[in-house]
Amino acid sequence: MNSQEKMKTLMQQKKGRRLLLFPLPLQGHITPMLQLANILHSKGFSITIIHTHFNSPNQFNYPQFTFEPISDGLSENDASTIDVLALISLLNSNCVEPFRDCLARLLSEVAEEPFACLITDAVWYFTQAVVDSLKLPRIVIHTTSVCSFLAFAALPLLREKGYLPKQDSEFEAPVLELPPLKVKDIPIIKTRNPEDVYKVTGRIIRETKSASGLIWNSFRELEQPELAKLAQEFPIPSFSFGPFHKHFPASSSSLQEQDQSSISWLNSQAPKAVIYVSFGSVATMDETGFSEVAWGLANSMQPFLWVVRPGLVSGSEWLEPLPNGFLETVGGRGHIVKWSPQQKVLAHPAIGGFWTHSGWNPTLESICEGVPMICSPDFGDQMVNSRYVNDVWKVGLKLEKGLKRGEIERTIRRVMVEKEGEEIRQRMMGLKEEVNLCLKKDSEFEAPVLELPPLKVKDIPIIKTRNPEDVYKVTGRIIRETKSASGLIWNSFRELEQPELAKLAQEFPIPSFSFGPFHKHFPASSSSLQEQDQSSISWLNSQAPKAVIYVSFGSVATMDETGFSEVAWGLANSMQPFLWVVRPGLVSGSEWLEPLPNGFLETVGGRGHIVKWSPQQKVLAHPAIGGFWTHSGWNPTLESICEGVPMICSPDFGDQMVNSRYVNDVWKVGLKLEKGLKRGEIERTIRRVMVEKEGEEIRQRMMGLKEEVNLCLKKGGSSYQSLEGLTDYILSL
Repeated sequence: MNSQEKMKTLMQQKKGRRLLLFPLPLQGHITPMLQLANILHSKGFSITIIHTHFNSPNQFNYPQFTFEPISDGLSENDASTIDVLALISLLNSNCVEPFRDCLARLLSEVAEEPFACLITDAVWYFTQAVVDSLKLPRIVIHTTSVCSFLAFAALPLLREKGYLPKQDSEFEAPVLELPPLKVKDIPIIKTRNPEDVYKVTGRIIRETKSASGLIWNSFRELEQPELAKLAQEFPIPSFSFGPFHKHFPASSSSLQEQDQSSISWLNSQAPKAVIYVSFGSVATMDETGFSEVAWGLANSMQPFLWVVRPGLVSGSEWLEPLPNGFLETVGGRGHIVKWSPQQKVLAHPAIGGFWTHSGWNPTLESICEGVPMICSPDFGDQMVNSRYVNDVWKVGLKLEKGLKRGEIERTIRRVMVEKEGEEIRQRMMGLKEEVNLCLKKDSEFEAPVLELPPLKVKDIPIIKTRNPEDVYKVTGRIIRETKSASGLIWNSFRELEQPELAKLAQEFPIPSFSFGPFHKHFPASSSSLQEQDQSSISWLNSQAPKAVIYVSFGSVATMDETGFSEVAWGLANSMQPFLWVVRPGLVSGSEWLEPLPNGFLETVGGRGHIVKWSPQQKVLAHPAIGGFWTHSGWNPTLESICEGVPMICSPDFGDQMVNSRYVNDVWKVGLKLEKGLKRGEIERTIRRVMVEKEGEEIRQRMMGLKEEVNLCLKKGGSSYQSLEGLTDYILSL
C-alpha cells in the first residue's frame, strides 16, 4: 500500500469525513493551516477548527468551517512574540486542559458523524498524549521546509559534535553532517533560557515520530533528497502536496490589514523594475539595522515597495526611525506600507526581486511567482531556508554579512540589473514551471492530444526558458519563415514517417526531400565537439554479445544530484553490464563524478564503465550493445535505429518528448520511462529490454526497421530517390 492509499484508509476507515484542525496562533502557522483546511474541504471533508483566543482567525472569511475557541490563559504581557520559544512553551502548558475538554465534548456528540482524525501543527506537542487517551489519530503539519526540519531534528547531534553553542570564529565553517549548512545556519532560536531550545524542539521531534502521518507544505521536485532522508528517519506516512496556496484560492488569513495601495503604486512601475521588501510578521531589528536597510534601498537607485510593520523596529510605532533625508532622497521611487497583499504583490509584473526574511511561506510564494530573492534571515528555520535559496536552488542571494548598506546596495543591483540576476531569474523560472507541473493532475498529463495522436499532454514539446512567451514567438517565426522557403530537407526516411510526411505535404506545399539517415550515406570524420574516449570500444570487446546497456543523455541535457543518484542505482540494481557517458556538467554544479552515491563504484565493480564522451556510432554498432538508454534526441534515435538497438527513452525537453512517444507507441522499438528517473522503474525497464521476452519482441521490430534503412539507401530506395530529386531541384533553381 503506497502513502496515498494509507492516507485514504486512515481518513475513511470507520471514521467518516469530518476533520479537526488545530493551528498554532502565529501568522506563519495559521496561514498554511487554513490553506490546508481549504484544500481538504474541496476534497469533501467537513472542517472544524479549534483555535485560541490569541490571534484568533477571522471566522467571517471562512463561513464553510466550524470554529471552536478555547482559552489560552495568556495575560496581556504573555501575548507577545518577542520571545517566541517562551510563548510556545506557555501555550503548550496552558492549553492542555481547555483543548482536552473541547476535544472530548466534540467527540461525544454522537448525533454527528464521527471525526476521522486531528490535524495539528507539530508545535502543539502536548496534543499527542491527549488524542492517545481519546483514541483519535493525530496527523501533524510542519509549516517549515523539510530541510530546516531535518536541521532541527539534528540539534542534539550537532550539540554533541561541538557545533553548539555557536562560536563566532566558527560561523563560516561547514556543518559536515548537514551539507550545505554552515555553523551560522544552524537553526537556533533566541530565547531567555537557551536550554529551552533543546527541550521544545526535542519534544516536537519525539511527538512527531508518534504521529499517524506528516503533512508538508513543500513539493518533491524542490526537496527530493530531503524527503528521501526524512523517510529514513521518520518511517511514517508523509505527504508533500504544496505549495498549499496554489491549490485553492482562499480568503486572506492575514492577521493584519492589507494596504491595497501597494497594487495601485505597482501599476505605475516598469516591468521587473521593483524590489519588494518585507521581513514578515515576527522579525524585529534595531534602529541601526533599520537605517542600513533604508540607505541600502536608497543607494541602489532601484524602485522599491517596503513593508514596515508597526513594531518592526523595537520600541517604535512605525516610521519614526527613518533616517533624516531618506524620504526626500527617494521621492516617488519608493512606496512604504504597514502590510501588503503579498501574493498579489509577488504576482505583479512590476516585481523583479523580493528581499525577504526567508520564512517558509514567503519563500514558497516567491518560487511560485518566479521572483528572485535576497535573503536576510532572522532566526530558526529562516537560516536554513536562505542557505538553500543561495547554495542549493540558486534562486537568490543571501546577505552573508548582515545589514550593511554597501552590501545591500550591491546585492540589490546584482539581482535586479546585472547578468548574475538574469541567470538567477532563469533558474527561478524553471522552478516556477516545476510548481505548475507538480500541481497538475496525472490525468491531465496523460490525456491524449486529440489533434496530434499519439501524443499525450506531457509530450507537447515545450522548451523551458525564462520567458515562456518566447517559445511561441520563436517557434511561430520559424514556422512562418519555413513556409517561405524554396524547399525542405529532412534527416528522416519515408518508411519511418510516411503518415507524417503526407501531412507535411498538405500543410507545407513546397518541395520536400527526406533522404536520411544522413550518417549512413557516407563515412565521415567525427564532428563531435568533445574528445571521444576510445576505451569504450576496448571495454566493450571484453563483454558478451547483446549484454551491455549503453547510456548517454547527449550534449545539452542536465540533471540534479537526486536524478543522477537514481540513474546510478537503477543501473547498479539492474545487474546488467553498462557503458555510461557522464558528460562533465551533466549534473548541475559538478565537475564530473563527484555526485556518484557512496558505495556505487564498489557495488558495480567491473560490470560498469564510465567515460566523459564516447564514439557513439561505433559503440552502437558494437556486437556487445543490447540496448541504448537515450535522451531521445533525433540524431541518437536514428543512430540506434540504424544499428538495430532497442531504446530506453528519458526525454528532457523539446522534440525529445515527441521522439520518445513515437519510439514507445508507434514504432514500438523501445520503452519510455513514463514516471521519470526512479531507480525502481529504471531497473525494471532495463531488465524488460535486456533480458525479458518483451525485449526480444522489441529487438525483432527494431531489426525490421534496420532492414528498412538498408533498403531505402540502396539504388531505387526512397532515400536514394529523394536525394536524386534534391540534386535535380537545386540545378533547376
